[in-house]
Amino acid sequence: MVFEPPPLRCVSRIGIFFHPQNWPEMLSSDKPSIAALGLRRAACCVFALLLGLLPATATRANSPAARPTAQLSAADVALLDAIEHEGFRFFVEQAHIKTGLVRDRARADGSSSPGKASISASGFAFSAWVIAADRGWVGRETAMEHIRQSLQFLVHHAARQHGFFYHFLEMDTGARAWQCEVSSIDTSLLLAGAIVAREYFNDPGDHGARQPAAR
Repeated sequence: MVFEPPPLRCVSRIGIFFHPQNWPEMLSSDKPSIAALGLRRAACCVFALLLGLLPATATRANSPAARPTAQLSAADVALLDAIEHEGFRFFVEQAHIKTGLVRDRARADGSSSPGKASISASGFAFSAWVIAADRGWVGRETAMEHIRQSLQFLVHHAARQHGFFYHFLEMDTGARAWQCEVSSIDTSLLLAGAIVAREYFNDPGDHGARQPAAR
């Protein structure tokens, strides 16, 4: 298997979501400590590291032959598959059984977490279910049904203002949690996940990616 880094145009689009002007809010004193960074913030860190590679790659030709590649051994592939599968388990274990909302973070020791749902983590979950269906970890219909149920809850019950969702929600009701802010970035991550699911499953009955923004 050959690994190739994503095209610069894809990385630049990702970078829009993680502009430095948003960092002070992420690291402010009323937020959880860096040591307790959840999945959403971990994703931010990964993307930030990826963006740090841009100066070294910006001058490369855009042809596939010019991009560096790495040969992955069977052991490497097995390790990556195991990591991805464990990552998917987070979105299964930390999702509410009825609402589909996903907790912002979970304890590393596996003990019960009373944490609130994150609208961005719930969006990442849509992409995770797409990957799981594609890898054969879950059935296609099972994944589609879970995503439909989650989208229906978001459309009809989750708190939002002018199409934008609150950053944190109560797991069981979708109500605003902690008097948190309405978040354009986290809403964007949610909708991005919904669009990924819609395009992958090519489901004509799935209008959930459009409806939240229209309300």
